[in-house]
Parts: sequence; C-alpha cells; structure tokens
Amino acid sequence: MCGHRNFTHSLVLWIAVLIIGHHFYKPLFWLEIGACSHLLLDTWNLSGVTLFKPLTDRIFVMAGLKYRVKVGSKNELAIMFILALMVWGSFNLAELGGFRGMVRELIGDYNIAYNEHQKQGTKVCYLEDKLRMNNGVL
Repeated sequence: MCGHRNFTHSLVLWIAVLIIGHHFYKPLFWLEIGACSHLLLDTWNLSGVTLFKPLTDRIFVMAGLKYRVKVGSKNELAIMFILALMVWGSFNLAELGGFRGMVRELIGDYNIAYNEHQKQGTKVCYLEDKLRMNNGVL
C-alpha cells in the first residue's frame, strides 16, 4: 500500500503535504516541491506513474514508448546530470542578479551601469574609468 510507486507516488499525498508545509513548516514545503518534480520525471520512464492512486489506478506517462527512459539507464543518468547542472547554474545565476546581472557581467556596457546607478538612487556605486551618460555628456 505505501511501498515505492504506490501512495508515495501520488499527487493526492503531496498536495496535502504542500498545503501543510506552505502554512506551517517551510522545509516540508520544499520537500514537496522536490517530490512533485520527482513525480513529473517519473512520468517519462517506461512504467509511468499512478498520479492519483487512491482515486484511480490509471498510469500516467508523458511521451510515447519511443521517447521514454528506462530506469537505471545511461539516458537517465544523462538527464539527472543535466538537471543537476541546471540547478547548480540557477544558484550561480541568482548570485549574479539573474539574467540582467549575467549580461552585465558578460558585456560590461556603460549604459547598463549608468541605468543601474540611476535605479539605485542614493546608494554608492563604484565605477572604474569614465562614464558617458545617455545624452553624450562625459
């Protein structure tokens, strides 16, 4: 009843955990986010997953048999590696200030720096070299 790919792989359980975690205990909320992503990925393997187990025994899959991944295969390992790189990259991207921060780091455009200075207001901003404003004044 509660073994692997039974009730533990049901959205019914994890939606209840989501509600409880969101209102009372944030670490439980993050556990639920991970569990739901796990369920979504399980819909791509050969056997699929019963997402609504107590309500129905219907198996849900996301793709045709040709595009599904066998559990424990090299393809599954490659997908896990790619997803891990994406998570790692998202943390690094957040440290840079999102996509705008990444562009600022890569390009280093003075207009971007000037606009960022205008947005910051009275905060101190340090810039090396000279800065030409949008109207051409140095």
